[in-house]
Amino acid sequence: NVDRQTLVESFSGEKFYLIEVIAFILQYLKDLLIDHHCRGATPLKTTDFDWVITVPAIWDARGKRMMREAAYMAGLLTESKRISEFTPISSSPLPVPDEVNPDKLSLALEPEAAALYSQETVAEQIKGQPSAAAISHPTEYLVIDAGGGTIDITAHVEVDGAIVVQNVPIGNAWGGTQVNEEFSKLLQKIVNDPGFEKFIASGEYTKNQATLNKIVYNEFEKQKVLFGQGKMEEIAVELPINSVKFYEEALAEGVKKMSGVEYEDDTLYINKSVTESKLFGPVIQGIIDCTLSAIDKIDNCPNTFYLAGAFGGCKYVHEKVSPAIKRYYQSKGHTDTCSVLVPPTPHLAVATGAVMWRKNPEKFKARRVDATYGIGSATTFDPKKHDEAHKYYSEDHKKDRCNHIFRIFLEKGELAKADEVVTTTLTPSREDKTIMYIRIYSTPQLGIQYIKDENKKLIVTIIGELVLDVPNPDNLPLRQRKVDITMDFSGTEIQAKARYHVTGKEVKTVCDFLST
Repeated sequence: NVDRQTLVESFSGEKFYLIEVIAFILQYLKDLLIDHHCRGATPLKTTDFDWVITVPAIWDARGKRMMREAAYMAGLLTESKRISEFTPISSSPLPVPDEVNPDKLSLALEPEAAALYSQETVAEQIKGQPSAAAISHPTEYLVIDAGGGTIDITAHVEVDGAIVVQNVPIGNAWGGTQVNEEFSKLLQKIVNDPGFEKFIASGEYTKNQATLNKIVYNEFEKQKVLFGQGKMEEIAVELPINSVKFYEEALAEGVKKMSGVEYEDDTLYINKSVTESKLFGPVIQGIIDCTLSAIDKIDNCPNTFYLAGAFGGCKYVHEKVSPAIKRYYQSKGHTDTCSVLVPPTPHLAVATGAVMWRKNPEKFKARRVDATYGIGSATTFDPKKHDEAHKYYSEDHKKDRCNHIFRIFLEKGELAKADEVVTTTLTPSREDKTIMYIRIYSTPQLGIQYIKDENKKLIVTIIGELVLDVPNPDNLPLRQRKVDITMDFSGTEIQAKARYHVTGKEVKTVCDFLST
């Protein structure tokens, strides 16, 4: 539930706007790229590129919009405007960044990008050695994208050379960094210091936080990767000297109480059994549970599974996840063989696939809608259809009206096709309105009739707002001031446009998902 005012806290305790932190990260990466390309025979500028940012498919409209606006702030699409300093925290909302060259930026959904890459590389492998191939080129397949932060699962079917996403994206937060978090919990238990609070308070806050970060996301990370690749049987984490001095007695006592863990010469040794059960185990189970849930939810589940991403593609994850999928697949009554494949260089699957997608975004012809979307509206009250709790008298219309009606664009699970849009017609709520603010709502539920209950409490989620300019210089009555609002849910981002009947022209339309 992010918006422009969402804050994050640094090691030093300072707070910053999350969107600006993301913007500085994007700007840093952009500057590295431009610095590399500006010294060649044909120097390239920021605006010479089409930019693609990959996001988890399970992210909602707010998360996607935050990435887009952060890219605007970072100057990815312009040579002039870019963020230069953090805005002091205040009660005043951050301004909406200017949309410059929006068509030069695309958001690619990570499992879809991984799917494109996996299909192409597997096709090349089969073509190169058809007699040695274990499978034929699949036209139906499920992608499990396991990266650092999230697990994303989507099922695809190819029809006439195009791709249809069969399911609402399924996922969770059991990405590779959760193994690091499990190690952090184990270390806290060994030294008997929940949250490392004693260590953090023992000296300079920033320095001690940096030490912990080095242990969990540097020293342990290197060992985690090697273990995941099957290159070592135990994990050996070298601890920084300042942590060793502080925890010297606690480490000696802690390892005595914990089987499978030893400490010697500033290094913590964790054997294979503990590494598998305490560190990798919970995360692997999270991936398996999510995948089996996807199999249950997908009609005619395909028999080809791609395991991609930096974490999903590692040898250890494949060895544990693959047999679990195969056993469950067979237990569901399937008689055909199930294959769980890891594409070449799986850690590059999303990035490479995102470039492939940007070159041909029309490859995806339809996607399942991840929630029920709609707007609130009012209409003439009908006692046979409407609840008395929502009845009110309108002076402008001179009649009883029903308020809080949930006018649905698409319901969760419906197929949003690339060549189809949803259009609805509205009028301003009052004669004097020259700007319409239309909130967009979503809910995971089906069959919702109203946006509020009988006590006027909101029962759906506000995810954004359409802002429309509807001038009325000729003082036309409400019934003539119709606006056709067209929503497109088929892409990776929700798009909207509106046509004002008074002028016959498209009016300014902004999908603002971060102010509400």
